[in-house]
Amino acid sequence: MRLGIPALYVALAWLLYVRYGRVALFVWWISASVLLGYLWYRNTCSQPMTCDVGGADSRFLTGSPYYFFHYFPFLSAVILLAFGAATLVVMRRHRPGAHLSRWPTTILLGWAAAVLTVAATVLVLHV
Repeated sequence: MRLGIPALYVALAWLLYVRYGRVALFVWWISASVLLGYLWYRNTCSQPMTCDVGGADSRFLTGSPYYFFHYFPFLSAVILLAFGAATLVVMRRHRPGAHLSRWPTTILLGWAAAVLTVAATVLVLHV
């Protein structure tokens, strides 16, 4: 996972949570996790000899269904956990009437929570 993606996720999560509330944050969490999980699968399987000869095709859902059903749910679950940790940081740091100057540290703490969750999840599940 690129290191800028969790920071962007937390910044948008903060904005959505402040403006629209928990429902918008929940929709953002789920949709961003599924989308990024799919893009991570596509990036992984586009490498030579990673997901069979040929890997993922350039079209949307082409390629070997085995690798799609094997990698996509795992990668989406890892992202779901990571973004869930970042979402909890956003919800915990935002209080009604809180001063807006808390958002830079929220982005930093949310980024750290997401990156450490990905590292811990991959380490635990692949060892």
